[in-house]
Amino acid sequence: KELIALYDAGVLEIVPVGDDGSVDPVEEGGAILHFTDEENCRQSAKYAMFVDSIGQPHLHFEQFPFKSLREQNVISRAMVRFRSRKEGEIALSGNNKKVGKSEAGDYYLKVPGITINDYFQVVDTYGGLNPRIFIMAVPYIAGYNPDYSGLDFCEAAAERIAGQLLLQRS
Repeated sequence: KELIALYDAGVLEIVPVGDDGSVDPVEEGGAILHFTDEENCRQSAKYAMFVDSIGQPHLHFEQFPFKSLREQNVISRAMVRFRSRKEGEIALSGNNKKVGKSEAGDYYLKVPGITINDYFQVVDTYGGLNPRIFIMAVPYIAGYNPDYSGLDFCEAAAERIAGQLLLQRS
């Protein structure tokens, strides 16, 4: 409520920042925010106060701490398939390094983290599920849904994982 009131009073500015955004603290106080604006122009702005409300950072596939799982293809890089091949083709032709094409001809957007299914089981490089490895660490799964957070998410995730474990036991 307080933040909305500050925003409505013109005291608080909300600046959307993409992946290339960075913040440099200023010794005398405040910070300089570097970002690319909505018109794709690089900007720098100094603020007397800066509140970082980005949350947990998304971690990339290469940052997954268990190297052997990566090397043995037990986990795979998170990717989201384009619904439209035409849109995927356009994105790839624009030299977007986050877009790739599979051997089957499907186009994918590479997102941070690792691939999981709806029950938080890791998915290997070949699309297979691992019945023994579940992951609900937000920094590694937020590439699929950056809005995962809070106790309600933890409860729902734990319930799905427990349900899968119980299915496996029977």
